[in-house]
Amino acid sequence: MIKGLNISKKYKKFELQPTSIEIDKGEIVALIGENGAGKSTLIKCMCGVIDADEGQLEVDDQVVKKLDDVLVLGFMNQDQNVYNEIKIRDLTNFVKDVMKKKFDQEVYYYYFKDVFHLDDDYKMKELSTGMKVKYFLSLELAKNPDLLVLDEPTSGLDPIVRDEVLDILRCVAKEKNTSVLFSSHITEDIEKIADRVIFINNGRIVLQGDKKEIKKKYVKLNQQQYVILVNAGMAKECVSIHDYYIVDRDLAMTCNVEVKEALLSDILSYMRKKSED
Repeated sequence: MIKGLNISKKYKKFELQPTSIEIDKGEIVALIGENGAGKSTLIKCMCGVIDADEGQLEVDDQVVKKLDDVLVLGFMNQDQNVYNEIKIRDLTNFVKDVMKKKFDQEVYYYYFKDVFHLDDDYKMKELSTGMKVKYFLSLELAKNPDLLVLDEPTSGLDPIVRDEVLDILRCVAKEKNTSVLFSSHITEDIEKIADRVIFINNGRIVLQGDKKEIKKKYVKLNQQQYVILVNAGMAKECVSIHDYYIVDRDLAMTCNVEVKEALLSDILSYMRKKSED
């Protein structure tokens, strides 16, 4: 079990309030929130890319200074700044030299060639956004990581490439028992692969838990049925989302109304609006 306990970070115009998360072995945990909510800050504090102001990290109940002191960490940032003229082959050889025995060449070429069908004669400037994501993901998977952390890995990708990347994350979690922590503002991606979801808004966690359990808790109903909830004295528990109201499932079931399943995007909007009240 990997834990980040009471992690906080303060900037001039933004503050990540004390935040705690847990990631179990082979589990896919998704951080969801709008741009600027604090997802990237939390991820970078967890990975040691930036220093948290407060908080501690634990692996199997043992306090650690950095996660990669005790486990193999794969980290893929949203922005990979690499010299545009360098060939993939040369960059890969450089990474291999730096990582030495930690770099599993067989695993790398499995993903690079067999799964993603990339060519190492390309220069970085010749790669599309999707090809870059596939390449850097291949490098991180070559570490055979215990924990794979990705900051907005599918942002800017077309739907086909997004699904390819999500399938790989699902497979490494299931088949290799790799723990995966990723951030996204694309709720459809989280619907597809996440086991647990952490909603972040304005630097604080507003909701977290098992994805299926969270979705069981909330439903949406047509605004035309809102009068029934008003008569039941429950109007304050409803939040308007487009043509629907999102309500706690227990509240909805006390009334004779037709309900629909709430999507994660609905619940995210619900939690954001509630936090602003």
